[in-house]
Amino acid sequence: MRTLTLLTSAAALALLAACGDDSAASDDDDCDCRAGEVDDTTVDCNPTFGTSDACGGELSGSWQYRRACTDFDAEAALRDACPGARVTRTQPGVSGSLSFVSALWQHSGGWSHTVDATLPALCAAAVGGCDSIPTILRDNGASEASCSGAGECACSVTWTGRHTAAGLVSTDDGIATLPSGERFHYCVDGDTLTYREIRPDGEIGVTFTLTR
Repeated sequence: MRTLTLLTSAAALALLAACGDDSAASDDDDCDCRAGEVDDTTVDCNPTFGTSDACGGELSGSWQYRRACTDFDAEAALRDACPGARVTRTQPGVSGSLSFVSALWQHSGGWSHTVDATLPALCAAAVGGCDSIPTILRDNGASEASCSGAGECACSVTWTGRHTAAGLVSTDDGIATLPSGERFHYCVDGDTLTYREIRPDGEIGVTFTLTR
């Protein structure tokens, strides 16, 4: 079970567009959130974006999500739980917009993340074999999951989600703060906005890149 839990966590780290006060947010877990999503590799995305990168700047206007990235090593985490396991493909996708008018912001976006991974026969057998893995993954939040193989299992898993929210924001010295207490490093460089939530050391973080 530990192997499958880690596989779930490694993929679901992905592209959480959770930048709003829960009281103002709504999530639609049944939508087809992959429509119109992009992973624009022509746009830079710094997986370790942090204090030294947070240049601040003027947020006003409408921004479109173009890319997301993280410094979390999903394959290393999976191998720690199951030696010999490997991630063969990861495919993120983001969509939607983030807009600012004075001290107000509004966000509407979708995300998806697909992970293809291979699990050795010993790890697969520990959870009931290849046929059991898709059900376990879907029970842990995956939108789609499939596995094949009689011993070693080749699995493909997709997570999707959608998030809309609005509220107030204050900015100071490259940090944007919401009334909920959530804080984000950010930098506006011309027509590009980069931001990343400030999380405690050791927690997984995701950097988002937007353009206008």
